[in-house]
Amino acid sequence: MKNIFSKYTLVARIFPTLLWLIPFYVLQYYYFSDVFPAIFAIKIVGNISLSLVILYLVSQFFVRFPSKLLEDFLFGSWLDFPTTKFLMFNNNEYSYEFKNKIRDKIKSDFWLDLLSDKWEKSNEKEAKLRIKEAVNLMRNHVKNWHLLLQHNIEYGFCRNLFGASVLGIFFSSWLVFFSYLNKASFMFSSMLLIVYFLYLVFGKYMIKYYANNYAKCLIAEYYNSK
Repeated sequence: MKNIFSKYTLVARIFPTLLWLIPFYVLQYYYFSDVFPAIFAIKIVGNISLSLVILYLVSQFFVRFPSKLLEDFLFGSWLDFPTTKFLMFNNNEYSYEFKNKIRDKIKSDFWLDLLSDKWEKSNEKEAKLRIKEAVNLMRNHVKNWHLLLQHNIEYGFCRNLFGASVLGIFFSSWLVFFSYLNKASFMFSSMLLIVYFLYLVFGKYMIKYYANNYAKCLIAEYYNSK
């Protein structure tokens, strides 16, 4: 239960879910109030904890799933995530000397050998797999550090907003259809549809940007940790 109400869950999972629920609430309130009860509504008076649990479940199954599919497409199941790419010798984000130093620290902390420059060139997939394994250990080592948590929340929010936009487009399209006789409602629903669509098209650039920020923070905080 503690994890459900963590800062990460609230900001990175539940907030994006609330954003796609905007057209759903309008549809439910004006057009389907007699058919579908507002089971997702969060009310000040009532069981807020239960509402948050419902939102958490919705975010898990309907928002996070398409977002994870995009993440796998962009980053190849973390084999091409910035945390992996930045530590490869063929990447120019960090110096050759720094990469050797962080490899020494990883070996000292976790007894895990990352491939040398020579062997990395001949077996790139194995090199990425080892770095991915090391990054998982690095993340657990510094996961509760405030700055890293903040970057993780920012990345998670942008990633899950993609899945929220998929659902937002679906419900906004229905709202446009039902509100064509109401000019104000039609304009509002059309605006929502455009916003969700734009994020669906260009959101990957924001996701990559925040993924880079998270990776740099993780590497820096791990390198400076004891």
